[in-house]
Amino acid sequence: MTRQDKLTRPIVLLTCGWASIILVFSLFWRMRHDTPLIHYAAFLMNEHGAVPYRDFFETSWVGTFMLHAGFTSLFGYGDFAFMAANAGYLALLCLITWHVMKPFGRHAALFAIALFAAVYLGHGPSIILQRDYLGILPIAFAVLLSLNQDSGGLWRQAAIGFLFGCAASIKPHLAIAAPLVVLFTALEGRNGSWRAHAPAIIGQITIAVLGFAISFGLPLIWLWQQGGMPAFWDMLTRYLPLHQSMNGQYEVLNGGALLMGKVLRFGFELAFWVVPIGAALAIHIGPQRPSLTQHKRALYLVALGALYALYTWIAGKFWDYHWMPMTYFACLLTALAMADKRPGLTTVPVKVLILALALGSLAWQGKPRPLMGIAAKGIDNMTPKQGKPDAIAAYLKAHLKPGETVQPIDWTEGAIHGMLLARAPIATPYLYDYHFYHHVSDPFIQHMRADFITQLKQTKPRFLIEIKHGLWPTGQDTATIFPALDTFKAGYAIAHEGDGFTIFEAAPAHP
Repeated sequence: MTRQDKLTRPIVLLTCGWASIILVFSLFWRMRHDTPLIHYAAFLMNEHGAVPYRDFFETSWVGTFMLHAGFTSLFGYGDFAFMAANAGYLALLCLITWHVMKPFGRHAALFAIALFAAVYLGHGPSIILQRDYLGILPIAFAVLLSLNQDSGGLWRQAAIGFLFGCAASIKPHLAIAAPLVVLFTALEGRNGSWRAHAPAIIGQITIAVLGFAISFGLPLIWLWQQGGMPAFWDMLTRYLPLHQSMNGQYEVLNGGALLMGKVLRFGFELAFWVVPIGAALAIHIGPQRPSLTQHKRALYLVALGALYALYTWIAGKFWDYHWMPMTYFACLLTALAMADKRPGLTTVPVKVLILALALGSLAWQGKPRPLMGIAAKGIDNMTPKQGKPDAIAAYLKAHLKPGETVQPIDWTEGAIHGMLLARAPIATPYLYDYHFYHHVSDPFIQHMRADFITQLKQTKPRFLIEIKHGLWPTGQDTATIFPALDTFKAGYAIAHEGDGFTIFEAAPAHP
């Protein structure tokens, strides 16, 4: 065993062990945060024939709802099915990653797999199968196809375009690397002048665009057939720009302040990856001039990582799951430190310091937040939203009658999750209430406010579930009150007060 192997193997084995431990724990997690919300939308689609945007207001892309509706129709809405699906999805991604990284050696491939799994799962239940993560699998598969020169050119490009279209149907800007991958595939292996190959290159790019159009367009065609396109267009053009004008803390800021906040947050988050990536590249390449043949795949991964760093800027909120696509390629780049041929490991005098800095930064990224939470606060810390969804569901199951509806006055603090557990139908198209409290003078928000009250008066929900979540938007043109809603609530009486939530019941018309 070489000196390099003696240094590499323990790090790889420890990382694999750590990822395996968290993976086993993850099978017993319960879904939380965004997942119950999208699952509830899928419940409305499967059980009540609801159409996204037309029948419930949401900002997620249509492919997300179709994916969750398909999954829940097959496997139900339970936690274990969801977590098992996460393990299977992660296994497929690991298999693809192995083939992408295998040319760098087995240690590099194993380390890339284990490192990403540890970082991803280390964020805990709230990040499981988030939309940004779901898009990584088709992207990684497209990258693998682009590196496989043995497959047919046209079919390969059609598949690459199709895969990026699948990712874009979850979030459109997940396709940010599609031009790079398609162009790389079209030019790879062609010797001589590009002009001589121009017809073939143009043909391949055209086929890729067609593949993309099919997978990206089919969900939109379905939405149009179901009559959801007008509402979708209103959300996209009238509401989403308002949503994008807020930062990750839901502060409405002017252009300069928003830009400065994005720069600072982007730089802070990215800094933790610059150290291990820079160290890995120094170890892998060293002071020698890189051979294009030997390092072309590494340079390709650098370009992909840079594009998905830009992806987080487009999203603009810099939440943990927004970093997942960049994190994936950052882990692959970091794994270059474990590659078989690492001239930098023997030529860089401060190799120990480089590795120490890199591993310290990775420890910050891969810290096991759920395990730390259990250690600090006990097993109850893993119960979604301190038990509010379970308590809400228990009350609704005991008191809600067939045909009656419920209206949450909440955002992500457990009301919708409780309604999902109880299979309780919603009274209005509005799953969350934060839409009503930012840009309150905007005509579209005013229309939403008025429509919400109109819908409440028409449907007369049996119960209102209110959770004081403390997530009010702040800044210019925001509000913390909704007088028309307070007036409507006056016709309801407190039926149950739980720990952090209140359930109101409609007062009888003739007491």
